[in-house]
Amino acid sequence: MNEQFISRLLYRAEGEALDFKQTQYPFEKTHEEAKRSEILKDILAFANGWRTEEACILLGVIEGQTQVSKVVGVSHHLSDSNLQQFINSKINRPIRFSYQPLDYKGLKVGAILIPVQKRPFYAIKDYGIVKKDVVYVRRGSSCAEADMDEVAQMGKEELHKEQTPNLEMQFADISSRNSLGTNLNCKCRLLEISSDVQIYLDKKARRGYDWEEVMRTDDPLYHHNLVKYLIEKEPLHAIGFTIQNLSGVLGKNVRIEICGPNEDHLLILDETSYPTRPENTRLKIPNVFSPISQPCIELKTHSQRWTLVAKMGDIQPRATSWSDDCFYIGATRTSEFELEAKIFADNLANPITIPIRLSFEIYQGKLVPDDLTTELERE
Repeated sequence: MNEQFISRLLYRAEGEALDFKQTQYPFEKTHEEAKRSEILKDILAFANGWRTEEACILLGVIEGQTQVSKVVGVSHHLSDSNLQQFINSKINRPIRFSYQPLDYKGLKVGAILIPVQKRPFYAIKDYGIVKKDVVYVRRGSSCAEADMDEVAQMGKEELHKEQTPNLEMQFADISSRNSLGTNLNCKCRLLEISSDVQIYLDKKARRGYDWEEVMRTDDPLYHHNLVKYLIEKEPLHAIGFTIQNLSGVLGKNVRIEICGPNEDHLLILDETSYPTRPENTRLKIPNVFSPISQPCIELKTHSQRWTLVAKMGDIQPRATSWSDDCFYIGATRTSEFELEAKIFADNLANPITIPIRLSFEIYQGKLVPDDLTTELERE
């Protein structure tokens, strides 16, 4: 979570998933129940809200009615552990939330993040402005009391959710089994051929083709092809997927789909289109005995867009699944893409939509003789 996260929120209006507060809550600097209960009421209202995305209360920001909201900062941060203990000691069951201390251009900004979760929540006794057994709910940019029909609908919704899988997706490093979150930050190195390597390749190109040369079985273009291979693969990152099934319901035939625009500077490949390392032989004998397996991640290209499809299969309740293979992504110029990943399953009525961000930072590099030597020693 960084300045970019805050900057994007400043352009949004308050609503069911966002609230701006100019000052910090008077939680740790007063013993008055009326003032301390303000934060309790707001967190309850957001936790009970009708939304499909994580809610955020951003502290130290003045809402802009007709323009971008302005960051003014807060004087101090709250203790997340003290806040957790205070909130969850007052209600029927614990709310999942967190207080995040942030920095924005030298100013302190607080963020209270509240994910979508099982409802309803309510106080078990009167406390300040919060009434016992009342279900507060966020409506638009204000807090209201839910009526009996609304509370009943929350219960019906949770019953329906218990019959469908609750799936969360992240990008992953498949080799190390590490999850990478939903935002990819890739540093891509673009290689140029150094003068020493170019001289070496030119010497290879000028080699004569006498009868002895014709009878050789090695490929005279091998080193040129090897350099091309190294340059093509250098900016690419191998990325996979992981999905966690948070529910007690089997996820049947789970798939992930990501769509994006065809951009000349964006590099995205599946296993079938990844650069192949050249072989130093003229005798190209295909391995007809190798099994033909369908990759679980496939890239489909269209006229103006591409679609990445990952087949994850069935995912057991409370289990975490990892993709069998990966895709490769990179860029040739610094850029950022805001996209959506959609999770489909045979027992999901509607796909689960997850916002994702792909960020690429570019830097230049030189392909030097040592790089070529290291690659040749791998043979």
